[in-house]
Amino acid sequence: MTEKNIVEETAKALGLKDLAPEIYKDLLQPATREVGKALLTTAKTVSIALAPLDAVNWGYQQSKQWLSAKVTQKLANIPVSEIQPPPMNIAGPAALNLYFSYDQEALRNMYAQLIASSMKKSTSGNVHPAFVSIIQQLLPGEAILLEVLYREAGSNIIGERNRSNYSGETNAVEWASNIIFEVCKKSNLVLELDFNSSLLNLMRLKLIDLESESEAEYVPEYGDSKGIYSPTVNLHITDSLAFTVLGNRFVRSCIEIENCR
Repeated sequence: MTEKNIVEETAKALGLKDLAPEIYKDLLQPATREVGKALLTTAKTVSIALAPLDAVNWGYQQSKQWLSAKVTQKLANIPVSEIQPPPMNIAGPAALNLYFSYDQEALRNMYAQLIASSMKKSTSGNVHPAFVSIIQQLLPGEAILLEVLYREAGSNIIGERNRSNYSGETNAVEWASNIIFEVCKKSNLVLELDFNSSLLNLMRLKLIDLESESEAEYVPEYGDSKGIYSPTVNLHITDSLAFTVLGNRFVRSCIEIENCR
Protein backbone atom coordinates (compact mmCIF):
# COMPACT_ATOMS: atom_id res chain seq x y z
CA MET A 1 0.00 0.00 0.00
CA THR A 2 1.44 3.38 -1.00
CA GLU A 3 1.90 6.26 1.42
CA LYS A 4 -0.95 8.11 -0.29
CA ASN A 5 -3.28 5.11 0.08
CA ILE A 6 -2.36 4.68 3.75
CA VAL A 7 -3.18 8.34 4.43
CA GLU A 8 -6.51 8.07 2.57
CA GLU A 9 -7.52 4.84 4.33
CA THR A 10 -6.51 6.30 7.70
CA ALA A 11 -8.61 9.39 6.99
CA LYS A 12 -11.59 7.15 6.20
CA ALA A 13 -11.10 5.18 9.43
CA LEU A 14 -11.16 8.44 11.37
CA GLY A 15 -14.19 9.74 9.48
CA LEU A 16 -12.44 12.84 8.15
CA LYS A 17 -15.04 13.51 5.47
CA ASP A 18 -15.41 17.23 6.26
CA LEU A 19 -11.73 18.01 6.72
CA ALA A 20 -9.93 19.33 3.65
CA PRO A 21 -7.58 16.67 2.17
CA GLU A 22 -4.53 18.92 2.40
CA ILE A 23 -5.17 19.39 6.15
CA TYR A 24 -5.43 15.71 7.05
CA LYS A 25 -2.48 14.91 4.79
CA ASP A 26 -0.36 17.43 6.71
CA LEU A 27 -1.47 15.83 9.98
CA LEU A 28 -1.06 12.20 9.01
CA GLN A 29 1.79 11.99 6.50
CA PRO A 30 4.66 12.39 9.02
CA ALA A 31 3.28 9.51 11.08
CA THR A 32 2.72 7.46 7.91
CA ARG A 33 6.37 7.75 6.96
CA GLU A 34 7.34 6.60 10.44
CA VAL A 35 5.06 3.62 11.06
CA GLY A 36 3.50 2.83 7.66
CA LYS A 37 0.48 0.51 7.64
CA ALA A 38 0.44 0.36 11.45
CA LEU A 39 -1.00 3.88 11.40
CA LEU A 40 -4.28 2.52 10.04
CA THR A 41 -4.61 0.20 13.05
CA THR A 42 -3.89 3.10 15.40
CA ALA A 43 -6.49 5.23 13.60
CA LYS A 44 -9.20 2.60 14.05
CA THR A 45 -8.33 2.27 17.74
CA VAL A 46 -8.42 6.06 18.24
CA SER A 47 -11.74 6.30 16.39
CA ILE A 48 -13.32 3.73 18.72
CA ALA A 49 -11.76 5.32 21.83
CA LEU A 50 -13.08 8.79 20.92
CA ALA A 51 -16.57 7.54 20.02
CA PRO A 52 -18.16 8.80 23.29
CA LEU A 53 -17.29 12.35 22.22
CA ASP A 54 -19.88 12.11 19.44
CA ALA A 55 -22.40 13.29 22.03
CA VAL A 56 -20.53 16.55 22.56
CA ASN A 57 -21.87 19.65 20.81
CA TRP A 58 -18.83 20.49 18.72
CA GLY A 59 -20.13 23.53 16.92
CA TYR A 60 -18.16 22.51 13.87
CA GLN A 61 -17.54 18.88 12.96
CA GLN A 62 -14.11 19.87 11.66
CA SER A 63 -12.89 20.37 15.23
CA LYS A 64 -13.54 16.73 16.03
CA GLN A 65 -11.98 15.55 12.80
CA TRP A 66 -8.86 17.63 13.36
CA LEU A 67 -8.62 16.21 16.89
CA SER A 68 -8.97 12.62 15.68
CA ALA A 69 -6.18 13.10 13.15
CA LYS A 70 -3.92 14.91 15.62
CA VAL A 71 -4.36 12.31 18.37
CA THR A 72 -3.68 9.54 15.86
CA GLN A 73 -0.46 11.30 14.89
CA LYS A 74 0.60 11.61 18.53
CA LEU A 75 -0.17 7.96 19.33
CA ALA A 76 1.24 6.53 16.09
CA ASN A 77 4.25 4.93 17.81
CA ILE A 78 2.26 3.53 20.74
CA PRO A 79 1.18 -0.15 20.74
CA VAL A 80 -2.59 -0.42 20.29
CA SER A 81 -2.78 -2.37 23.56
CA GLU A 82 -1.53 0.76 25.36
CA ILE A 83 -4.33 3.00 24.03
CA GLN A 84 -7.48 3.45 26.12
CA PRO A 85 -10.61 5.65 25.88
CA PRO A 86 -10.02 9.09 27.44
CA PRO A 87 -11.90 10.00 30.65
CA MET A 88 -14.93 12.08 29.68
CA ASN A 89 -14.27 14.65 32.43
CA ILE A 90 -11.05 15.45 30.57
CA ALA A 91 -11.85 14.76 26.92
CA GLY A 92 -15.31 16.40 26.96
CA PRO A 93 -14.26 19.83 28.29
CA ALA A 94 -11.04 19.72 26.25
CA ALA A 95 -12.99 19.01 23.07
CA LEU A 96 -15.42 21.85 23.74
CA ASN A 97 -12.61 24.32 24.44
CA LEU A 98 -10.77 23.14 21.36
CA TYR A 99 -13.41 24.75 19.16
CA PHE A 100 -12.92 28.14 20.82
CA SER A 101 -9.14 27.87 20.34
CA TYR A 102 -9.27 26.78 16.74
CA ASP A 103 -7.31 29.84 15.56
CA GLN A 104 -4.70 29.53 18.34
CA GLU A 105 -2.37 26.71 17.38
CA ALA A 106 -0.39 26.53 20.63
CA LEU A 107 -3.53 26.10 22.78
CA ARG A 108 -5.18 23.79 20.26
CA ASN A 109 -2.14 21.50 20.35
CA MET A 110 -2.21 21.55 24.16
CA TYR A 111 -5.79 20.25 24.25
CA ALA A 112 -4.93 17.53 21.73
CA GLN A 113 -1.82 16.49 23.67
CA LEU A 114 -3.81 16.40 26.92
CA ILE A 115 -6.36 14.04 25.39
CA ALA A 116 -3.60 11.91 23.86
CA SER A 117 -1.83 11.69 27.24
CA SER A 118 -5.07 10.58 28.90
CA MET A 119 -5.44 7.83 26.28
CA LYS A 120 -1.93 6.46 26.81
CA LYS A 121 -1.90 4.04 29.74
CA SER A 122 1.66 4.90 30.78
CA THR A 123 0.92 8.64 31.07
CA SER A 124 -2.77 8.76 32.02
CA GLY A 125 -1.94 8.71 35.74
CA ASN A 126 -0.32 12.15 35.48
CA VAL A 127 -3.34 13.75 33.79
CA HIS A 128 -5.80 15.79 35.87
CA PRO A 129 -9.18 17.30 34.86
CA ALA A 130 -7.98 20.68 36.17
CA PHE A 131 -5.47 20.85 33.32
CA VAL A 132 -8.30 21.79 30.93
CA SER A 133 -9.10 24.84 33.03
CA ILE A 134 -5.43 25.79 33.23
CA ILE A 135 -5.07 25.76 29.43
CA GLN A 136 -8.16 27.98 29.25
CA GLN A 137 -6.35 30.60 31.32
CA LEU A 138 -3.19 30.72 29.21
CA LEU A 139 -2.29 33.03 26.37
CA PRO A 140 -0.95 31.23 23.27
CA GLY A 141 2.43 32.85 23.94
CA GLU A 142 2.43 31.53 27.50
CA ALA A 143 1.87 28.00 26.20
CA ILE A 144 4.95 28.40 23.99
CA LEU A 145 6.86 29.95 26.89
CA LEU A 146 6.17 26.93 29.11
CA GLU A 147 7.61 24.61 26.48
CA VAL A 148 10.74 26.74 26.03
CA LEU A 149 11.34 26.98 29.79
CA TYR A 150 10.84 23.25 30.25
CA ARG A 151 13.21 22.42 27.42
CA GLU A 152 15.77 24.71 29.04
CA ALA A 153 15.46 23.53 32.63
CA GLY A 154 13.05 20.59 32.93
CA SER A 155 12.58 19.67 36.58
CA ASN A 156 15.72 21.63 37.48
CA ILE A 157 15.81 25.23 38.68
CA ILE A 158 15.22 27.74 35.86
CA GLY A 159 17.24 30.47 37.60
CA GLU A 160 18.79 31.31 40.95
CA ARG A 161 20.59 34.27 42.54
CA ASN A 162 21.98 35.33 45.91
CA ARG A 163 21.58 38.85 47.27
CA SER A 164 21.49 40.78 50.53
CA ASN A 165 19.00 43.28 51.89
CA TYR A 166 21.54 46.03 51.22
CA SER A 167 22.54 45.03 47.68
CA GLY A 168 20.02 47.31 45.95
CA GLU A 169 19.24 44.70 43.27
CA THR A 170 15.93 44.44 41.38
CA ASN A 171 12.99 42.82 43.15
CA ALA A 172 12.39 39.10 42.70
CA VAL A 173 9.60 39.40 40.09
CA GLU A 174 11.63 41.73 37.86
CA TRP A 175 14.66 39.46 38.20
CA ALA A 176 12.61 36.37 37.28
CA SER A 177 11.05 38.18 34.31
CA ASN A 178 14.56 38.98 33.05
CA ILE A 179 15.53 35.31 33.43
CA ILE A 180 12.55 34.32 31.26
CA PHE A 181 13.44 36.96 28.68
CA GLU A 182 17.02 35.66 28.48
CA VAL A 183 15.84 32.06 28.02
CA CYS A 184 13.64 33.18 25.11
CA LYS A 185 16.51 35.20 23.66
CA LYS A 186 18.80 32.17 23.89
CA SER A 187 16.19 30.15 21.96
CA ASN A 188 15.84 32.92 19.33
CA LEU A 189 12.19 33.18 20.32
CA VAL A 190 10.26 36.44 20.07
CA LEU A 191 7.01 36.44 22.05
CA GLU A 192 4.56 39.32 22.24
CA LEU A 193 4.16 39.02 25.98
CA ASP A 194 4.41 41.23 29.01
CA PHE A 195 6.84 38.92 30.82
CA ASN A 196 5.95 40.34 34.24
CA SER A 197 2.23 39.66 33.71
CA SER A 198 2.84 36.22 32.21
CA LEU A 199 5.15 35.26 35.07
CA LEU A 200 2.51 36.31 37.61
CA ASN A 201 -0.14 34.34 35.71
CA LEU A 202 1.99 31.17 35.66
CA MET A 203 2.64 31.64 39.38
CA ARG A 204 -1.08 32.19 40.04
CA LEU A 205 -1.82 28.91 38.25
CA LYS A 206 0.81 27.20 40.46
CA LEU A 207 2.82 26.06 37.42
CA ILE A 208 5.94 28.03 38.32
CA ASP A 209 7.16 29.03 41.76
CA LEU A 210 9.32 32.00 42.69
CA GLU A 211 10.81 31.41 46.12
CA SER A 212 12.88 33.75 48.26
CA GLU A 213 14.66 32.17 51.22
CA SER A 214 16.47 34.36 53.70
CA GLU A 215 19.01 33.74 56.42
CA ALA A 216 19.59 36.37 59.09
CA GLU A 217 23.05 37.28 60.36
CA TYR A 218 23.35 39.40 63.51
CA VAL A 219 26.18 41.91 63.40
CA PRO A 220 26.98 43.31 66.88
CA GLU A 221 28.04 46.86 67.58
CA TYR A 222 31.55 47.60 66.41
CA GLY A 223 33.80 50.55 65.74
CA ASP A 224 36.66 51.57 63.52
CA SER A 225 38.54 54.71 62.61
CA LYS A 226 35.40 56.16 61.07
CA GLY A 227 33.19 55.76 64.11
CA ILE A 228 30.91 53.46 66.10
CA TYR A 229 28.33 51.30 64.30
CA SER A 230 25.12 50.12 65.92
CA PRO A 231 24.12 46.45 65.94
CA THR A 232 22.37 45.39 62.75
CA VAL A 233 20.92 42.35 61.00
CA ASN A 234 22.07 41.37 57.53
CA LEU A 235 19.76 39.22 55.41
CA HIS A 236 21.27 36.79 52.92
CA ILE A 237 18.52 36.08 50.39
CA THR A 238 18.34 33.35 47.74
CA ASP A 239 15.80 33.79 44.94
CA SER A 240 14.95 30.74 42.83
CA LEU A 241 12.60 30.21 39.88
CA ALA A 242 11.44 26.66 39.10
CA PHE A 243 8.53 24.53 37.91
CA THR A 244 6.27 23.23 40.66
CA VAL A 245 5.33 19.54 40.92
CA LEU A 246 1.97 20.47 39.36
CA GLY A 247 3.77 22.43 36.64
CA ASN A 248 5.95 19.44 35.78
CA ARG A 249 2.91 17.18 35.47
CA PHE A 250 1.01 19.76 33.46
CA VAL A 251 3.80 20.28 30.92
CA ARG A 252 4.44 16.56 30.51
CA SER A 253 0.71 15.96 29.97
CA CYS A 254 -0.10 18.93 27.72
CA ILE A 255 3.04 19.58 25.68
CA GLU A 256 4.75 17.13 23.36
CA ILE A 257 8.26 17.06 24.74
CA GLU A 258 11.10 14.67 24.11
CA ASN A 259 14.64 14.52 25.40
CA CYS A 260 13.96 17.10 28.11
CA ARG A 261 15.89 17.16 31.36
